[in-house]
Parts: sequence; structure tokens; C-alpha cells
Amino acid sequence: MNAKIFYIFISIFITSFITTFFLSNISFASEERNRVEKRIAKDSYFKLAFDYVESASKIKEDLKKRMLYLHRAAILLNQQKVEDKKDKKSSTLADIIEQELNKHKTRALYINRFHKILGDKDQEDLLIRCIKGLDINAVSIYDLTTIIDGGEKKAQALSDFIIKLKKNGVHLVEAIVGNESAFEMIKKFQTNKLEGKFNAINVEKEFWNEKVLEKRQYVFNDYLKLLKRIKNELPTLSLSTYIGFPDDNELTQLISSSIGIDRLYVHCYVQDLKNAYSYCQNRIQTLDKLLAKSSNESLEILPIFSAENDTNENIFMGKWLTQKRGNTLEKAEKTFIDQFHQHHPCQSYKTMINGFHYFSYTDILNIVSKI
Repeated sequence: MNAKIFYIFISIFITSFITTFFLSNISFASEERNRVEKRIAKDSYFKLAFDYVESASKIKEDLKKRMLYLHRAAILLNQQKVEDKKDKKSSTLADIIEQELNKHKTRALYINRFHKILGDKDQEDLLIRCIKGLDINAVSIYDLTTIIDGGEKKAQALSDFIIKLKKNGVHLVEAIVGNESAFEMIKKFQTNKLEGKFNAINVEKEFWNEKVLEKRQYVFNDYLKLLKRIKNELPTLSLSTYIGFPDDNELTQLISSSIGIDRLYVHCYVQDLKNAYSYCQNRIQTLDKLLAKSSNESLEILPIFSAENDTNENIFMGKWLTQKRGNTLEKAEKTFIDQFHQHHPCQSYKTMINGFHYFSYTDILNIVSKI
């Protein structure tokens, strides 16, 4: 069997495998496995990718871990550029894997000025249309303390809107908190008898902006304390947080299993998307090295893009999104992922870009209205 025919055989075989392994646990006969390994022994990237795909097929319960294995396979194949030679219309194996990964990726939106939206039917409907139109499946909501502290009527309205979000494809509804008092309000809401509840909390504390070392350490320790308290007191909620520029020691503590963070949002504020990955490359690669040594098995990493376009700093992507009709969220995400696959020397299968988070709703809405 010549090389071309072999690659056709392998591509067809694995394509079928990828599209069916979610439905059943497929195992390979040992003689077939040995034959395949002999033929691809000289192609280490392809062999490793094949191993990861096969390992993923054996994981039945842990979807997140299965996705991590597939993500690593996609990186390996992207670096090697192994292509399906069946015909000109055939996808690469990496593309096939990426399609599977995309089914489970998150596209999140920060909802600001929510206190002006809740209770106004027109504004609520506009937000839902925006969410559906942009394929948003997760939200992080600001301005909650005044709503929750506004009495039973406000709490009921919030509960009803959370139900509405989930009915419209939003699987993750996060409450944003920045301190103990804000958490107390969320805890109060979560323990009431209303039906609609948050299923995640997103903690924001920009400790890296503290210039004095002692002050920074104090704020950081206070931040860790809050994260631990949330995980202990509301253990059924998933936990997210966002980072700017922490040092390695702070990152090590933050991603430790004792804290229990499920999601890490990494700010990636650029005006030109060609610089997107390079802007946060060092932080992602540091995370990769730390995760390789960590017992944390389930950390999701999502870059944050900002659609702001009303600042003198002009460091956000709002202008880029309005420059051309083709400058879409999809293009921004693909640009970043392509750069990640090309330049990321993955040390651990644990590191995966599991989606993107956008700041903020009013900025996105302003852009959409101009296109």
C-alpha cells in the first residue's frame, strides 16, 4: 500500500471514528493497531494525535477531559499539517476534530447596566435577540446587588429572566461579585425559593493593579479567601475568575485544586486581531507549564475580547469590528485559535481554549447597530 492510499485509508477510518465515538466506546483490534502504528512510526505528530483521539474515545463520563484530549490532537495535527488526501473537498483530520470541539465551546458576554434592562420588556427582548443573534451561550451579569436588595418583586424579575436566558440557549448564567458583601447578596438570592437561579459565580478583583507589594499581597490573599468561601458555601455553583497580569506564584495558588476554579478568563485587549494571541501568549504558556504540574484536571481558559471603542487609549477591538463587514466574532475567534495552534508549545493536555468572553453588551449592541 503506497503512502497516498495509506493516508486515504487512515483519514476515512478516523473520520468515521471521530463522528461516532461519542455514541459508543470503540476499541481497535490489537493487530490492526499494530499495523497502523508501524505505518505511521515515522510521523510522530500523527501518531501522537491518533493516540489522543483513541484515548478520548475511551472516556465515557468526563466530557471536559475528552475535549481536552481532542484539543491536544488538534494542536499536534495543526503543527504537522497532516491532510486528508481523499479529495479536494475533504477536511483535514484537524478540522474534523475542531468541529467536534466547537460543539462544546463557550461564547460568553458580559452584561453591563443590567439594572436598567431588568423589568423593561423591550430592553429584555433586545438583549435576548442579541444573545440569540450572536450565538451567545453564557453570560456574566453586573449590577446585581441593587437588584437583589430591591425587594421580592425585583428578585422575582431576576429569577424569571434567568429562566428566560436558559430557555434561549444560555447554559451558563454567572453572577459577578467583587467582595464579601456582593457575595452575601448572591448567596441570599440563591437560597430563596424562586425557581430561576445562577449556576456560576464570576469573581473580579484586579489585585495586579496594586503598585505597593504589601498592598498587592493583602488584596490577593483577600481575593483567595473570597474564592474559597464561595466554593465552600455554594459548592453546587461553578466558579470563574478573570486575570490581567498575575505573577507565577499568584497563578500557581489561583489554579490549585484547593481553590477549585472551573474557568479562567484571560484578558486579551488588542485593537488588531493579528496581535491577539501574542498579547496573552506568555500568560497562556505559563498556565500550561503550571497546569502540567498541577492536580487541577478541569480548568477552562477563555480569552476576553473587548468591543469598547470609546476610549482615548484605543486598545480595544471595537474599531476592528466595525471596519469591515467580514470582521466578525467568528473571524476574531478563528484568528486567535489559528495562532494558538501554530505557536503554542503545549506541555500539558490540560490547556485548552474553551471559548471566548466578550466585554460588553452595550458595546456589542452599539457595533451591531452600525453594521
